[in-house]
Amino acid sequence: MLKVTDLSFNYPDNPDTFTQLNMEVAEGEVAAVVGPSGSGKSTFLQCLGGLLQPKEGKIKINGEKVLGLFEQLIAGHDDIALVNQDFALDDYHTTEENIRNIILNLPKKERDEFVQELLDLLDLNLVAKQQAITLSGGERQRLSLARALAKEPKLLLLDEPFSHLDIHLRRKVGHYIKKLCEIRKMSVILVTHEGEEALSWADTLYFFYKHKMKKRGAPLAVYNAPKDYFEASFFGECNVVVIDKKEYFFRPHAYGLSKDDTYKHQLEISYQYADFRGAYFANFFTCGEEEIVLYAPNNLKELNTCYV
Repeated sequence: MLKVTDLSFNYPDNPDTFTQLNMEVAEGEVAAVVGPSGSGKSTFLQCLGGLLQPKEGKIKINGEKVLGLFEQLIAGHDDIALVNQDFALDDYHTTEENIRNIILNLPKKERDEFVQELLDLLDLNLVAKQQAITLSGGERQRLSLARALAKEPKLLLLDEPFSHLDIHLRRKVGHYIKKLCEIRKMSVILVTHEGEEALSWADTLYFFYKHKMKKRGAPLAVYNAPKDYFEASFFGECNVVVIDKKEYFFRPHAYGLSKDDTYKHQLEISYQYADFRGAYFANFFTCGEEEIVLYAPNNLKELNTCYV
């Protein structure tokens, strides 16, 4: 569906924004790109959407080249919708009009129903008659997402799309988009610096760092088998300990209270404190010079040994 080959881009004041990026996303697939702020993730999405001109490389959607900014009169691509922090709204149209104007090709009854569906989905009914310029940052973000969904794109590009959404609305919108991936075979690329969000969303994870992007695989494998501590920390809490002069990484749930075939290495630990997080306690210990955290359904203040 989407194929990116050896894509490179640079701004005049940043000669190596990113280089030689490769990606393939199938129909209906959700890919997440995770990495630190300022690493080039947002610029990558703008290139995919035809809003910037890559220095070199190819972007194809269903075999058709995605033209860059300097190769077309009007930037963008009919089959691609981008939701980013610019919002790209018609400020002096109402919320409802901003959505309706995207789907003027539909019969009136279908158009009205679709507009109402998106107003309901993104909790925009109370501001449906307000001009977009009067909306809050969170409302503008939700309206931008509604407009992108109204376009019914083949490829949806999401740049930190849920930063202003509460947890309930985030889950509701996420479920809706995943359904579209199943029903319409819409593909999604989500860019975020919150790896835990990416774990719940993606079929495939990519890590973006130091001008490069590497495919890491399925979320479960990425979470349980991190490549290094820096990368692992983007996908949730992770511990690092030194055993026989070798570093070991393990997640807070991946330990045992007794030695067995899985947990073979004994750690001497000293309890510090615990955070209650609803479903579990995050118990913090020192292990040599390192601080580690162990998840458990209870407080582990009596614990002084564990196995990894």
